[in-house]
Amino acid sequence: MLDKCIEDHLNQMILSCKFSKSYQKKITDLDEAMESLKALFVFIEDHFSFFSSMISKQKTSIFREGMLKIIKKAIQKQIDMQGINQNMDKELIINYTASAFVGTVEWWILNQMPHSPQTMAEQLADLFKRNNIFDSTKPAVKTKLP
Repeated sequence: MLDKCIEDHLNQMILSCKFSKSYQKKITDLDEAMESLKALFVFIEDHFSFFSSMISKQKTSIFREGMLKIIKKAIQKQIDMQGINQNMDKELIINYTASAFVGTVEWWILNQMPHSPQTMAEQLADLFKRNNIFDSTKPAVKTKLP
């Protein structure tokens, strides 16, 4: 029953957020990446009590593994293996980045969301760009999301 509830919430997270774009196509625009990340954090913020209870309980490995699976799939489609990632093991980069992302989401929730979804999206989009998680073929225009 808990497994099904976790799976449903993770599926809702994907479907109700612009984050699902990263499953469909490669994002090449920093603003689009920030918009997708912001939607993810807004969804988590809107469902804070569920996510908080999943992270604060001992038996949350199902939740963490489900979220890792979702994030790994998104990163798999976005990662650019040129430049800084050249000559690196793609699977290693994907696992490292996904674990860092999920750990950051857990930290954000456990610390009562000390930053807005906007700030989280901007900071993580910058980290993703810095690590070639998406191919930014055009210069990023730093804009504030609504």
